[in-house]
Amino acid sequence: DPQTQFEQMKEEAYYSMEGLGRLNPEKLDFYIDYLKFQAEHGFYDGDANLNILKLYQFTPDLVTRSSIDIVHLVLVKALMQLPGSDYVFCRAQLSQDMIDDSLTKKIDDVATLLETCQFPELWNVIQEEKLVTEMAG
Repeated sequence: DPQTQFEQMKEEAYYSMEGLGRLNPEKLDFYIDYLKFQAEHGFYDGDANLNILKLYQFTPDLVTRSSIDIVHLVLVKALMQLPGSDYVFCRAQLSQDMIDDSLTKKIDDVATLLETCQFPELWNVIQEEKLVTEMAG
């Protein structure tokens, strides 16, 4: 049952983020699996997702070529929480290299379009770029 699995993962994430445990690089794989589970099943845990970005920020050795894909997934999930401030918090954790990434810039463009209620343009960009075609909630 996805709901039960989500609740179990959320509880594990909650306890692993207490105190300095939040910055334990050994938990990164768990957080990434948890993020992918959220994307696949339509759940959201902003604190755990933000923690991935904090781990990348404070432990740059963890950043690999595939990390940018995880960053994009965190940003898109956060963007889906508008008008909440999740996207702004996530965006603030990014390194300059992550900010300069071409897809990150496109996600930023989508965020701007959403925040300024330019919906026809938003849908054009999303369809052209295929940014969120395979993600639940």
